[in-house]
Amino acid sequence: MDTRTAVPLLSAVLLASGCGSNEDCSLNGICQSDGTCRCIPAWKGHNCSVLSLLPAPRLAGFHPVDDGRNTSTWGGTVLRSDDGTYHMWASEMIQHCGINAWTENSRLVHAVSPSPLGPFMRRDVTFPVFSHEATAVRDPRTGEYVLFFTAHIPSGRAVCNCTDGSTTDKGCGGTDEEGATYVSWAKHPEGPWSSPLEVVSVEKRMSDTNLAPVLFEDGSLLGIWRLWKNGSWPRLVTATNYRDPETYVFDYDTPLFPEIGPDVPSSMGTEDPFLYRDENGYFHAVFHNMVPCPDYPCPEVAGGHAYSPNGRNWTYTGVAFNSSGSYEDGTNFTFLRRGGPPLLFDS
Repeated sequence: MDTRTAVPLLSAVLLASGCGSNEDCSLNGICQSDGTCRCIPAWKGHNCSVLSLLPAPRLAGFHPVDDGRNTSTWGGTVLRSDDGTYHMWASEMIQHCGINAWTENSRLVHAVSPSPLGPFMRRDVTFPVFSHEATAVRDPRTGEYVLFFTAHIPSGRAVCNCTDGSTTDKGCGGTDEEGATYVSWAKHPEGPWSSPLEVVSVEKRMSDTNLAPVLFEDGSLLGIWRLWKNGSWPRLVTATNYRDPETYVFDYDTPLFPEIGPDVPSSMGTEDPFLYRDENGYFHAVFHNMVPCPDYPCPEVAGGHAYSPNGRNWTYTGVAFNSSGSYEDGTNFTFLRRGGPPLLFDS
């Protein structure tokens, strides 16, 4: 059997035979008596695995401009504060460089908006160069803001100097080494932030981990991280106390989605997960998807989805969105790269 057809064939079987349980609806809907899935509003498709995206305002999000020129950013994790404002932490490339200079020029900035759609305005620098790809969550016990991110502390790196948002070569500043994974927390979005604690070292990881956590009332953590080896392969991580690095256990051996693993032709796996629990307590993850990906950055399969009833046993459901976006003015745009979206819930 050609393993490249495994996931499409599974979808075809479910479509032909109908659902038998809510898991056949990706835990994003109800399996009805006639064998069809009734999806919740945010999801669509025969098995409720495709995000139902609305057209976006043209000026939504974060569009920093410095010295009259655009500044490149990557990602953007958003939380609603207690006063109703919205706070984003994004990776920003200084010196007008593009994403290829991320290992030299990335810093974490904090931006604020009165609306979840933006526009977000930069307020301060949360962590300087080199810091990258934050995931923000609230501590359910204390309400504090918690950031997990990649960094090299102290940096000691020469930055790239660019002019137009493009970078000729990765490593132009003299390094393409990434960093360890850290956690820090604060009572307020503006800080002050605690001294970052290293939860996995440079020596123990194969790349930036993209750690995406769920925090529990007892201070424990369950998360997804990625192991890089000729592709990006998600794994589980747990901790009995997210503030104590000694309690973190990273699973290096067990692939989360073996059906899209390194043995599948044209698969580069998935990266940049966003992990959450729904109102029923089920776990979901959305990813920057690279399955199948014969020629990166794979615009037709840009996003992926997976679900788990317990956070331990996961099912990959396939492509959740592509790289084509639509705007409220009726226009469309196909992005070169479109990562997994950090979701924001209204309750």
